[in-house]
Amino acid sequence: MTHLSDPELVRRTLQGDTTAFGILVERYKQVVYGVCVSLLGDFALAQDLAQDAFLRAFQHVHRLAMPERFGNWLCIIARNECLLYLRQVHATEASGRAFYDQASWGQAHLVPVEQQQELRHQQDYHERLGAAALQALQTLSEKNRQVLTLYYLSGYSLKELGAVLGISPSTAKMRLHRARQHLRKEAITMVENALTQQQLGPHFTARIQVADMTILFTDMAGTTRLLDQMPPEEALTLLYTYMNAIAQILVDHGATLQSVEGDAIIAFWGAPTPTPDHAVQGCLAALAIQTEMAALRARQQNEGKPALHVRCGLQSGKLFVSALGSRGPQAYTVMGHVANIASRLESVNARLGTSILIGDATYQQAQEAIEARAVGQLKAPLSPEPIMAYEVLARKGGLEPRQAQANARYLEGFAHYQARRWEQALPSFRDALQLDPGDGPSKYYQERCEALLAAPPEMINLGARH
Repeated sequence: MTHLSDPELVRRTLQGDTTAFGILVERYKQVVYGVCVSLLGDFALAQDLAQDAFLRAFQHVHRLAMPERFGNWLCIIARNECLLYLRQVHATEASGRAFYDQASWGQAHLVPVEQQQELRHQQDYHERLGAAALQALQTLSEKNRQVLTLYYLSGYSLKELGAVLGISPSTAKMRLHRARQHLRKEAITMVENALTQQQLGPHFTARIQVADMTILFTDMAGTTRLLDQMPPEEALTLLYTYMNAIAQILVDHGATLQSVEGDAIIAFWGAPTPTPDHAVQGCLAALAIQTEMAALRARQQNEGKPALHVRCGLQSGKLFVSALGSRGPQAYTVMGHVANIASRLESVNARLGTSILIGDATYQQAQEAIEARAVGQLKAPLSPEPIMAYEVLARKGGLEPRQAQANARYLEGFAHYQARRWEQALPSFRDALQLDPGDGPSKYYQERCEALLAAPPEMINLGARH
């Protein structure tokens, strides 16, 4: 994938590809770092602001109108981040300089000797780097140095550079390329390491990473009826009651809450702290939510209030997680194909009459701890193959006898249905519904069997494919 163009990588990033944005980061990290170093003259600070630039780009990549200009757009973001920082520093520096000058004389003796030596060492190190950088720039020809300075320090595009210097954009591009090559080959080792080999550092990797996780999407069914049946203030209070209960259960089960969107909550397990049993924790949390919601519905209905239902979709796998609030309270964003599948599973609940659906990856990891059954294949966005969805019923061994009998009859019917034996499948689903009238998948497949058996033979063959 590393050979793909910027527009293709941007497109894949927007579609949830977990590696595409990482390739863009790898492709441009040296350029962005160089822009920040040129503007700030502080290598450690430049590293921090380069991280911020990538995070800002990740947040707003959906606003990029011309993906082919991703690199230039990214450099502009980096430049703006640096200029914003410099403006903030300038605003506070003047007011604090007088106090610092007066206090420094009286407080210097309070700093331990070891710390004073370390501060002097760091200052000397940055001064040497700055002097070396200037020395390396002086080895460039005037034309190439001019292009490099205008491009990075002033944020001009190649077209604008051509207009300023009276040359064509292609000539400006060639000069810029030569300047970069010269710095890489001729600069002294210290500068070369700072400008071309410096990694983004542990803070960046801790803020944007790929982790094995389980993500859960919950959504409330029935909220649109609240405003029709209750005054707005009472409807909002009722919705808060349900949402607070769900959020508390998730936190109690070790989840990290990503966001609350309307009447939906997104949470995950496995990051930022690795969690080996993240799939099991996710399934048990979803079961706890259903138990609490059933009790809450009963209380609300006794009070004559509308009933709300919660639907959950979970999937496990590698996800791209970023901690966007490193300089304040942590706020996480998760993206990737796994999240798309979880969202799709949540939405399929309504069609199948289920409450908790998990993907095959979650089922494989959690099947020893939960009772779950296959309910059908679904097509997820960007998936070349269908994904088997499983309904979570209870903890392992937690099914009541009658429910266990209904489940056994359902599994018999589902096996016949998968083999296209509609006549044998139909009685099994009917038996399951007699034992458990609320069995959504049995009702769904009973209706499918009845429709297929009543249709002409050619329609039966067509329906078997869906």
